[in-house]
Amino acid sequence: QDAVQKTTNGTSLVIHPPQQQQIIVGFSVTRYIDSFSATLSSASQINQGIALDFGQQNSLTSQQTMTSSGDLPPIGGAVWTKLETSYLTSGNNKIDLMTASVLHNKDYYNIYVYAPDAYYPEAMQKYIQHMFTSFKFLS
Repeated sequence: QDAVQKTTNGTSLVIHPPQQQQIIVGFSVTRYIDSFSATLSSASQINQGIALDFGQQNSLTSQQTMTSSGDLPPIGGAVWTKLETSYLTSGNNKIDLMTASVLHNKDYYNIYVYAPDAYYPEAMQKYIQHMFTSFKFLS
């Protein structure tokens, strides 16, 4: 787990296993501050930006929108906008990313999860969906 990261745009918590672990599943939650949230037009804009940045920062190629794996359960009592994309690594391994965003009390929030394609469905069903149902907004 990484420490909470604060930037000029918001605060994030990123959780991922050590680099040497073979199965990499990552999870991030971000709250964007009021002033940055005001510059955004929609939750879809955040999801598109996250998907693009994720591919570029990890030197991934062949970004493709995936067929949706179904609706997310309400997270914190809100309906979130979701985007699922897949990429290829330099070793031709497929990585899947799910990014979901919502506007809540003037601030945008984002959650993203990534995993190798072979583990993504199981990770989402067994672990991530359960975490989503436990989230609550405190403000």
